[in-house]
Amino acid sequence: MMKLKVLLTMTPTIEGGRKTPILSWYRPTFHPQAMFPSQSDCVITFTSVNSIAPGDSELVEIMVLHPIDGLKAGDDFLITEGVKEVGHGKILKIELN
Repeated sequence: MMKLKVLLTMTPTIEGGRKTPILSWYRPTFHPQAMFPSQSDCVITFTSVNSIAPGDSELVEIMVLHPIDGLKAGDDFLITEGVKEVGHGKILKIELN
């Protein structure tokens, strides 16, 4: 499992994002943009806020459940629910477990 410290921005509802906020332990699909079509299930957790609304940005931790070789700090990523893009961000730090 990989743990990523990231800056996550949720896509605003008006741009096709979620209609409701996410809570800690949210489980979307993680897509590193530089490594298309690589993807993995992930778990997003946060401690500094209770929820993240569409359009908001927050520092969070993403646990990538199926490691993706070649990820590095500075890489951009998308998160999706099925085919719907619900957020994007930048990897700030990677911890391997």
